Amino acid sequence: MCIRDSSKYYGLKKGADDPSMDTSIDGAGFDADKHVKDQFKNTNLSDMVACTDNLRSEIRKLDDGMQMMVYDNYNKFIAATDTIRNMKGKMDTFEPKIKGLDSKMESIRNISAQVNEGLSERRNKIEELHTCLLYTSPSPRDS
Repeated sequence: MCIRDSSKYYGLKKGADDPSMDTSIDGAGFDADKHVKDQFKNTNLSDMVACTDNLRSEIRKLDDGMQMMVYDNYNKFIAATDTIRNMKGKMDTFEPKIKGLDSKMESIRNISAQVNEGLSERRNKIEELHTCLLYTSPSPRDS
């Protein structure tokens, strides 16, 4: 009888209401010494060897799966690191261009302010003329 079948053998339910009462192999109440003694009493040698071989096979599969997960995650980590490094390199090339754009925008702001200042006197005169024309021109009703 294999360890996995022990819970069936002992008639135990997984996930008992009280975790300390759960004596399944994954439970908090599992007693390894008692389990081994019971296995020696109730299981013949060929079944124990078969169970041991099955456990070794499962352990190898789990180890292989764990190694693959570590390898995959390591590759993802390396790829993410490379991506960040590439992005940083590209941002380093953009930084001088952005600073040049800032200086050009400042120049445009200064020129715009000069144009507005130069035209403000004429704009004020036009507004005055427009106001005068509104109040001095004959109304269409007068004709």
